[in-house]
Amino acid sequence: IHIELEDSNYLKDAILKFGLYDGVNHVVIDATTLSQHSELVAWLENEETKKIVYDAKKTYVAAHRLDINIKNIVFEAMLASYIIDPSRAIDDVQSVVSHYNQHFVPSSVSIYGKGKKRQVPESETLNDYVAAI
Repeated sequence: IHIELEDSNYLKDAILKFGLYDGVNHVVIDATTLSQHSELVAWLENEETKKIVYDAKKTYVAAHRLDINIKNIVFEAMLASYIIDPSRAIDDVQSVVSHYNQHFVPSSVSIYGKGKKRQVPESETLNDYVAAI
């Protein structure tokens, strides 16, 4: 699962999208509508279902801001990357997965831009990006 924020401050930045990949299908919805999907919220809060995320701390905090108590995150890609090689820079999801010949996730800079040109992209572009994660 992935929760996409407007920027890197998961305590304050706008929560934009929620993405889920079940091994076959990618689903991306606006994060503001997540609470309307009661079965999905129940699944996220279920202690029995295993969840895999890129950044567990960000996921827990962002979900809490949405009044969702995610349980049973069993794998965090960012932490695993750090354990494998602590000397590597971790800038975004793309910077981690590209070390393992996975090139399906674009860099966050290619999606949002950089500096004064940074902006939240159109919803369709953002949906595709979150689905890739």
